[in-house]
Amino acid sequence: RQATVTADQLANIQMKGRDIYGLLAVVPGVQDSNLSRDFTSWTSANNITINGAPVTSNNIMIDGIAQRDEYGTNAFVNPNIDAISEVQVVASGYTAENGRSNGGLINYVTKSGTSRFRGSGWYNAKRDSWVDNDYVRERTGQPKPLYRVNIAGFSVGGPVVIPKVLDSRTSTRKVFFFG
Repeated sequence: RQATVTADQLANIQMKGRDIYGLLAVVPGVQDSNLSRDFTSWTSANNITINGAPVTSNNIMIDGIAQRDEYGTNAFVNPNIDAISEVQVVASGYTAENGRSNGGLINYVTKSGTSRFRGSGWYNAKRDSWVDNDYVRERTGQPKPLYRVNIAGFSVGGPVVIPKVLDSRTSTRKVFFFG
């Protein structure tokens, strides 16, 4: 069983904290037990299970290169959601190249370069005044928790241009950057 989170889903589904691991919950068989994804951190992968297998049984890859530490608890690299083209999730039926772990496989495919400069900007905001208190807190007389988020960012990418040395827009040598 395999599923893919497409570039359209990455761009259009709003994610709390822009944490790409939280977006994996749209894939059948993937459970996310982290209820507080305020932002991406080095432990973001710790609460993702696939088909009920332990978290340490998942294999996380970026462009086919393993990103899990030797204990299977943390990913070495947590990619920015803007740098990802698609996410492939294999829940069962592993091939020889991706059968390293007995849980699921998450493979992030990064975006490829282009001969045009492109960029994006974003701003995530949330205020506790925008959200009503939840049912359990109201019934027990507890106040609504404070929750204020202000996260802004941008990305830019394109061809590398070094005057009189390299112009990746027109040269046969293609070098791209993303940041």
